[in-house]
Amino acid sequence: MITFSTHEDYQRHVGDLDAWWPHAEAVLDRHGLHADGPPSAAGGGSYPTILAGDLVVKFYGHAGQWRQAHATELRAYALLATDPAIAAPRLLASGGLGDDWAYLVISRVTGRTWAEAKMPPDLLRAAATDLGAHIARVHALRPGPDIARVTDLPALDFTPAHARSALPKRFVAQAAEFVTAVGPDDPAFGNGDLFEGNILVDHGRVTGLIDWGDALVIDRHNELAKIHLSTFRCDKDLLRAFLDGSNWPAGKDFARRAMAMALVRQAVGVGQHGGGFDNFYLIPGLPGLDDIGTLDELAEAVFGV
Repeated sequence: MITFSTHEDYQRHVGDLDAWWPHAEAVLDRHGLHADGPPSAAGGGSYPTILAGDLVVKFYGHAGQWRQAHATELRAYALLATDPAIAAPRLLASGGLGDDWAYLVISRVTGRTWAEAKMPPDLLRAAATDLGAHIARVHALRPGPDIARVTDLPALDFTPAHARSALPKRFVAQAAEFVTAVGPDDPAFGNGDLFEGNILVDHGRVTGLIDWGDALVIDRHNELAKIHLSTFRCDKDLLRAFLDGSNWPAGKDFARRAMAMALVRQAVGVGQHGGGFDNFYLIPGLPGLDDIGTLDELAEAVFGV
């Protein structure tokens, strides 16, 4: 396999079709699979991903906790297969190339990413509602003991994780106490990283939920950290459509619980992806932010419906 002297060198080649297609072709041959179209390289991901007709070959190695990401995604696809109505790829093959690289072969889902689709308001609301319906099915899955739980992770260190984010410093000092005060979790299996590049859509319908390398059992509100703070860009109309579509059990503490899990997601995300992970990159542009002094107030401003 290809080796890299530095992480920067890896980043330069992660989307290099010429570098990865020979390895993807060898993987497909190994499993008796044949692409029905020309190959291309997916961009923007943490790991090299080759698209070939209706097949996807994803390699794991070199970067971050790649062994954990491979194992997590492998187990997630096995669980997702128990409900074929969920718009997710299907696992076709898995294996390793020596000790330094692993791979998955999955089916390719149709549609364009949420970011690329540039939907008008009516289709955005329809897609948000449909996304809610799919997430309800994901949360209804019954994960076995092989699926990681947030309780299996090392203790979260909120201060450094949030100090690296765009969250204003006055909120960083409040984070750990705020999360503790929210109370017991409402655990469910979830993707955890459904930002606008991991949701595929077509004419207001969700056609694919991809990249399950961060999946785990955690409070269901963890899903909202990426969905609302990134995909919906804090648009409360879209959040309401999503909640309606999912029949979400939104109690009186919904906004506080959603904010608490956004804080948890930041800490977990830094552990998974490193210091470049920022769940709060849109918060500095929130109207009236200078007048908000507490996380309770911020929770209501961002998630209050």
